[in-house]
Amino acid sequence: MKNEAQIRSNQAKSFWFEYQNSSLIFSIYPEVREIEIKLKFNYDESQRVESIKKLTSTDHAFFMIECINRNCIHGGFDLSTDIVNLINRKGNQFANHKICNGYQDYKRFIAKNYHCLCKLDLTIEIIYNEN
Repeated sequence: MKNEAQIRSNQAKSFWFEYQNSSLIFSIYPEVREIEIKLKFNYDESQRVESIKKLTSTDHAFFMIECINRNCIHGGFDLSTDIVNLINRKGNQFANHKICNGYQDYKRFIAKNYHCLCKLDLTIEIIYNEN
């Protein structure tokens, strides 16, 4: 059985590998100038974090957001479907609510029970290049 340090290391390496191997936004979506993602996390009613992530056309088209629960195993939020669907329909804004499906911590990961359940309210805004 893998220990916690190995699992966390593999998780971080996988995240970094996927980021590095994702294409640049302009190469997939040349019409997109900027993607702004407003994030409002709520974990266990005691930890609330708000942030804004801005991606320009020269950034990687990597739309995975890490969970704010530092003990979470195999969690996070994949925004790829939301962003791709918004671009495909030429939309400008989209709001959604997601829940982390990772495990709350290593102990619960081993037991395969009690998911993290960190909540994320997000708003995605896309600015397109002018024709």
